[in-house]
Amino acid sequence: TNDRKFENRVNEILSGLADQTDSKRFERAHVDLGRLLGYNADNTDEDGGPDPWWIVGDFCLTAEDYTETDGKKPISLYKVRQANDHPTWISKKVPGISENTEFVRVIISPSNSVESAAVTIARDVAYWNQESFVKWAHESIAVIRRLRLDFPGEGDETWREKAIIAYRENGMDPLSIKVRLKKSPISSLTILG
Repeated sequence: TNDRKFENRVNEILSGLADQTDSKRFERAHVDLGRLLGYNADNTDEDGGPDPWWIVGDFCLTAEDYTETDGKKPISLYKVRQANDHPTWISKKVPGISENTEFVRVIISPSNSVESAAVTIARDVAYWNQESFVKWAHESIAVIRRLRLDFPGEGDETWREKAIIAYRENGMDPLSIKVRLKKSPISSLTILG
């Protein structure tokens, strides 16, 4: 795509991710960010389904986006229960998921507390503060901008290797995302109740 269209798309993504008043806009931007980064990203409106998911190979990031909040309300038992069930929903509904798929569950929110009952049932659910996620998105998009400058076209192995290294160095690859989120379990938040 041309530079103007690319920048318009990037601006839509970044403003959508910063939105705390329209969850659908945030979710669209979340999907679009995943696609921009090269993940097979999508979303559903079905009950019990995850908010956006990003898939590449046997890695699947499933998100529960809780962004329509000023951050003062804790993340609820209901939200954590939803995050717990995302792998089951994706395994049944999304084609191409194998039994070897590793699911990384995350709740993205400005909230910095969680209900105690939610911590009790959380199965490896991670937390990504919305502001931190937006900052990471800005940094990731900056990497994409740099990579676009010398993109020679599809199939160039030298460029692909350069992109792989850039993804690893900037925490955009599946392993880096997994490691980042392992350091931020939902139980690390202030527990209320």
